[in-house]
Amino acid sequence: MIQGYYDMEDEVYCKRLGKIEEADITDHGRSILGISICFDFGGSSQCMSPVVDNPLKINTGEFISRVGTLFGCELIRLLMVGFNVTRFSDIKGKTALALYRKDGGAAKRNEMIDGIEIPSQFRGKHQHGDFIIDTEQVLEYCERLEKIDQANLTEEEGIFFQKKLKDG
Repeated sequence: MIQGYYDMEDEVYCKRLGKIEEADITDHGRSILGISICFDFGGSSQCMSPVVDNPLKINTGEFISRVGTLFGCELIRLLMVGFNVTRFSDIKGKTALALYRKDGGAAKRNEMIDGIEIPSQFRGKHQHGDFIIDTEQVLEYCERLEKIDQANLTEEEGIFFQKKLKDG
């Protein structure tokens, strides 16, 4: 790990405190929807730009469906809840920690941002506890929900499985 680059770390993440200078929903071209969250670390900056909705097409270019819609909606919802805002663009100007997953070792300076942690002091009125949004965990959660949805469960079974997923 580069000395002094990260503000703090725990068992899973190296963390860097920054101010969000951009929070936008963007078109990556060819109908690919993404979000862009850019951190200003006081002299340097870095963005995370996950694709949140992607048109799935076959080789002929024929549209089949959209991929990632559930993930994208859930990620946007979590960010808005975490920052206690009602408009996504209001995330701009907020302070948070950029998370870099260690994966068994120290994170490196040029790695991608894997998530955002919003410490309780930056969450706003009536918000308690730190709030962590890890894009990989959100994706895994959404994939499990989609599998349940595709299994044609009864409403009772769906409620049972959603509760099990939520509880871990």
